[in-house]
Amino acid sequence: MNRRSFLKTGLIGSSILSMAGATLSLTGCTPVLKASGYQFLADSDFPFVRALFKGVIGPAIPDNEALMAGVRGFDRHGAKLSPELQKILRLLFDVATMPLTKGVATGVWKNWDDLSNDEIYAFLERWQNSRLHLNRMAHASLVQLTSMSWNGNPASFSHSNYPGVPYASILVTKPNNY
Repeated sequence: MNRRSFLKTGLIGSSILSMAGATLSLTGCTPVLKASGYQFLADSDFPFVRALFKGVIGPAIPDNEALMAGVRGFDRHGAKLSPELQKILRLLFDVATMPLTKGVATGVWKNWDDLSNDEIYAFLERWQNSRLHLNRMAHASLVQLTSMSWNGNPASFSHSNYPGVPYASILVTKPNNY
């Protein structure tokens, strides 16, 4: 990455985050309250996280119960992040879910729950192949958290054709189950 693209990415990213912060302060919004029974996610985050699971995991999700188990895993992983990373992830969620910033930042103008699978794939592909380093980083982080949440749940193994931890019976160290 050269100096010019670095500065351009920083300027655009700062503009988006500043717009989100200004919108929150102008509307008098209070800090996001966690959803009941969750450690990190807010009620407004659920449509976005469900869309992430549909886009990243796709047809391996058999039903809504398995999907919500993945969302709970995402919440657990989000709660284990450092406070600074939680702030960044919260900003990303705010930008991706606030009506005033969602369309500009994500290219998605409809409600996350109303998107077809093709529209979700298009959003993820847009961020994955974006010229903006910030979007590519956000894509990689969200996909990694989503994948960890799904694959870390033993109930998902049969749906993903994953046999489980290889040689679990002969592991020298106990799995840390992060």
